[in-house]
Amino acid sequence: MSSVGPEHVPSPEADQPPVEQRPRVVTVAAGLWLALGIVLALAALWYWARQSGTGASLSPVAVFLVVGLGVVFVVASTRLRRGSAVARIVLTVLGGLFMLALWPIPVVVPAVVLQFLPASNAWFRRQAALARPEQP
Repeated sequence: MSSVGPEHVPSPEADQPPVEQRPRVVTVAAGLWLALGIVLALAALWYWARQSGTGASLSPVAVFLVVGLGVVFVVASTRLRRGSAVARIVLTVLGGLFMLALWPIPVVVPAVVLQFLPASNAWFRRQAALARPEQP
């Protein structure tokens, strides 16, 4: 009678490639995008809540659009952390357009630079390769 212990059972992870550590620069870039999205959404909601009785007007549609943009930044930042090249491009384009307002420059410029540094580029290429099915 043979004893089958945990050392004899193949691990389900045995067939999986090792998970690679995300570069710190990608983590910092994603954190900057996440912070920008949260600040944007909360600022729009705060401004809208405070405008009653002041004579200032911000339409509910504008608030919805700004909050929606904040949500896009938050969702894309979480996907960036997972290695999505699409999220990297979306954040770069939106960040470039968003910089026209000038105030987010201290957040957007470092985030874009960090996500295109050599360590980031190499990591995103490896993530894309892992996501592709193997060719026979």
